Amino acid sequence: KILTFSNHYSVFDNGSLIINNVQVGDAGDYECTAENEVAPVVRRKTNLIVKDIIGADIQTHQGTFHEGETIHLVCIGTGYPTPHLEWIKDDNVMKSFGKVTVRNGDLTITA
Repeated sequence: KILTFSNHYSVFDNGSLIINNVQVGDAGDYECTAENEVAPVVRRKTNLIVKDIIGADIQTHQGTFHEGETIHLVCIGTGYPTPHLEWIKDDNVMKSFGKVTVRNGDLTITA
């Protein structure tokens, strides 16, 4: 039997809590209490951690680059916790060196 119902969550008489379409804002401490007329209240807590779906988007000029040009590529990561961003070329993580600068998801290759 459903005791409480909304589009977001339902509480059933067996003690179950169902959260629909869980969001980062649902994260936090939840407490269940059990009681009857012959026993003291029993409380149990749990912490719900909600991780957001990770996304990455490359924002750059699409097309052909010519030798000697400076190229600036921007990778924007989304999600919670905030994702760590890396640029990889030929299975190797790119590091700042010489004409290559990598910082916070930005990749710049200068002429």
